[in-house]
Amino acid sequence: MNGDGFSDAPASISSLFGVREGDRVYFGAQTGCTSTDCPPFVPLFVPGDLNDGSPRFAIGAKGLGDVNGDGFSDLVFFSPGAGAVYLFLGSPAGPPADPSRTITAEQGFGFSVAGM
Repeated sequence: MNGDGFSDAPASISSLFGVREGDRVYFGAQTGCTSTDCPPFVPLFVPGDLNDGSPRFAIGAKGLGDVNGDGFSDLVFFSPGAGAVYLFLGSPAGPPADPSRTITAEQGFGFSVAGM
């Protein structure tokens, strides 16, 4: 997602860890995680999937490839329960913490993203 040639990995973090962001993107590097350290990451604040006591909806994520043709991979989160799709566009710094675009419709919208 940051265009450095290494694969990046989205990950979900349990609310038991007490972090507000429920999701992160870890950046790939020449070496993997050790027992005490992992590569840098970007926290993603996905509405409905925050560990802040707000209503939670079933959330899923899919890598989309390069949606906008800028050379960086993009990521989408979908929440059919909320009727929303959240697009995170890649960049040299990785994805932004908040969605680049949010598309909403009636409840159930976004379900078909799960089948891509």
